[in-house]
Amino acid sequence: MGFATQTVSILVGFALLASLFVYLTVRDAGNWRRKMEDILLPIGFAPVSVPAERAALAQSLGILQPAHTGKRLLQHAYRRPDPDGRFTLYVCDYYFGSASGRARGGNWLLVCLRSDALALARFIVHTLPAEAGAFHGRLFALLGQAIDMPGLQRLQTGDASLDQRCQVFVPTGERTLPLPAALLRSLGDVAGGANVDAGGDILILSSIGMMAERIRQVLDPQKLQALMQAATGLYGALRV
Repeated sequence: MGFATQTVSILVGFALLASLFVYLTVRDAGNWRRKMEDILLPIGFAPVSVPAERAALAQSLGILQPAHTGKRLLQHAYRRPDPDGRFTLYVCDYYFGSASGRARGGNWLLVCLRSDALALARFIVHTLPAEAGAFHGRLFALLGQAIDMPGLQRLQTGDASLDQRCQVFVPTGERTLPLPAALLRSLGDVAGGANVDAGGDILILSSIGMMAERIRQVLDPQKLQALMQAATGLYGALRV
């Protein structure tokens, strides 16, 4: 076999591998969308199809990971309005990537609640799952010390045991907890540990446990429902 023939064979091989990778990526994305729709469509959610609404939602999600400067992508998004018109619930896939777009920093499944009855100061709550062991607790504490939250500071709750499982970030200079301690404590029991990012008219909930399962293409309907219930519970506590 000549050099030219070998080169062509290698290039064809690379092309086939690239095609296979694209095929698997598209297939997995389609499978994940179907898993979401199998859960969401029967309970009243519908795809967000209006471009202006998708753009507004994507802009609101920019408060997530404030130190992240790479690319972001809102992919699948579904909505369900409250029957009484008080709020709209969204469930969506959200991707973080490098500035070049070549590397991804994570695929998040989010539950968002948007309402004109919310006028929230910016805050973030990270929680450690209730079943986490001592090692995870120490790692969680170290991450809390290392996380850079521009414009925000970590606020102690005044309860040492709660501070081991919960990290609260509020605007610099703020001294008041954004949520009651009992509500902060309960978030660790939601869907394998729930995180909250809030500001203005939107609450955004994510799950540590569900992020880990997302890698394995697992979507637990009970955990997803738990995040939705937590979102409406937070709305009831925070609405003006």
